[in-house]
Amino acid sequence: MLTKPYYRVCCPLSNTARVRDGGQVLYAESDAYCNERIQLIRMYKILQSQVIETFQYIEPVSDNKDTYSLRYHQLYGNICAEIETNFRGILKANGYARVDDKGRTVDEARWAIDRDFFKVNSALKLHEYEIESSCCEISNSSTDTTKPFDQWSAIINTGLHVPLPWWRDHNAVKHYRSADFKRANLKNVLTALAGLYILLSAQFGFLVDSVTNKSVMQAMTTGGEWITVTNNEMGYMFKQTPTWSDPEKYDFDWNLIKASNSPFDMYQF
Repeated sequence: MLTKPYYRVCCPLSNTARVRDGGQVLYAESDAYCNERIQLIRMYKILQSQVIETFQYIEPVSDNKDTYSLRYHQLYGNICAEIETNFRGILKANGYARVDDKGRTVDEARWAIDRDFFKVNSALKLHEYEIESSCCEISNSSTDTTKPFDQWSAIINTGLHVPLPWWRDHNAVKHYRSADFKRANLKNVLTALAGLYILLSAQFGFLVDSVTNKSVMQAMTTGGEWITVTNNEMGYMFKQTPTWSDPEKYDFDWNLIKASNSPFDMYQF
């Protein structure tokens, strides 16, 4: 079992650690783990609210999955840009660097999903997450909406990047809107948003929805007291989460190691 957490990798706790910490991911609240956690989650919630706003005009059902617009084009690009921000942050936090054929370090601004970002899957097991929403009924058969990273299961066997259909469409419409405008549709927007939610959950666990002392969202009662609230307006529920072997689980007492000089390890991507 792992005696230190990796930066921005939310592995499950061992049975012993779960009982000791009450199932909490205390390490994920540390600024050293990720000092932009609140901003990343808040950005997701802003994008989520903007997508939900479009449901005033477009019913999120299968009959409308191909509906496209300039507003969806904008949201699609913003969501995928935020996914890139998270991928880049995870790799940087763990000391990742890529060297080109001439032995030069590639600037992080040039990192790409087919050369760099897909490697995050080895640590976070994104391909195993299956999600459903009580808010949307886009498709009952396609895995694109419920398992945004499903195609990356092939990476486990081959080690090679396999394109994600919704990411491929994002690149197409970003570079050639006049020809590929129809790809900026409701289904792709919802798939990308689900992918962002999964990516955040794989880093921060339930902190994406619940509130800690460094809160994303709080509510005040009529008595003037602040209480913890949950804000999952998309109605997301996980139908499947990754399977972890015992050697992959975290087994440490965070209260004992958090004050050490190096309470975190770097995942070797």
